[in-house]
Amino acid sequence: MSSDYRLLPVSWLNNIWQPDSYFKNAKQVTFQEMTIPNHYIWLHHDKTILYMVKLTLVLSCAMNFKRYPHDTQKCAMKIESISYTTDDLIFVWDPKVPLVVDHIELPQLDLVKNTTGDCTQQYATG
Repeated sequence: MSSDYRLLPVSWLNNIWQPDSYFKNAKQVTFQEMTIPNHYIWLHHDKTILYMVKLTLVLSCAMNFKRYPHDTQKCAMKIESISYTTDDLIFVWDPKVPLVVDHIELPQLDLVKNTTGDCTQQYATG
């Protein structure tokens, strides 16, 4: 291998464990359809696997417009596991990967900042 990783065939998805992740506040999740596969599996030299998929999300976020047009709104993207607890699975955003693509265009809105955080919740089931 000439690079730090090797691109594996998409068929490997049938042979590796995948987390049962979902977006808690998503109204709609769409796999981006392309002429080439939008799933990627990288096998690194240290035997870790990176699985990537391109998704389009429509999120539901509570807004308060009492001070509009001088208001500030927050909208979180919440990722959870359906069946695993934090003893088994923890989602961590890679700090080297941007949260927002450069030059994002949101007409009439300004993206002031973006951050990551822990939104772990305790449920009665564990």
